[in-house]
Amino acid sequence: MDDAGIITVGSDWLGRLVRVLLVFRALILLITVLLLPPAQRTPAVGVLAILAAVISYVPLRYWPRIGPSVSRHPMYLAVEVLIATLILAAAGARSSFFFFTLGTAALAGVVYGRRGAIPFSLLLIAAYEFVAYEGLPNNHPLH
Repeated sequence: MDDAGIITVGSDWLGRLVRVLLVFRALILLITVLLLPPAQRTPAVGVLAILAAVISYVPLRYWPRIGPSVSRHPMYLAVEVLIATLILAAAGARSSFFFFTLGTAALAGVVYGRRGAIPFSLLLIAAYEFVAYEGLPNNHPLH
C-alpha cells in the first residue's frame, strides 16, 4: 500500500492473485486444446494456442518486473482479448475456451480495477456473442 492507502500493482498479494489467474487460464487453455475435436485442430488454432500460452507465461514468470508496466499500458490486455477472440472463433462458443475469456476479464479487473474491467469485459462479451451468433467455426449459430 502507498501512503494514501491505495493498493499498488507491485503489492505482494496482487502479484499472487495475478499468478493464480494466469495459472487458471493456462489450465483452461490446455483443457481446451486437449478437448478440441480433430476437425478443429488446425495449424492456426495450434499457433494461436501457443501464442496464448506464451502471453500467459511471460507475466506469470516475470510479474514483479513487468507488472507496473502492464498496469500503466493496457495494450497487453488488448492483445490478450484479440487472441482470446481468435481462439474462441476457432474453437466455438460451446468450447471450454469460454472460461479462458472469463480469466481474461478477471485479470483486467484485478490489474486495472473498474476502469479496465468494464471495457475489457464488454469487449469479451461482444466477441463471445459474435462467435455465438455467427456460429463460428462451423456456421451453426448457438442462439
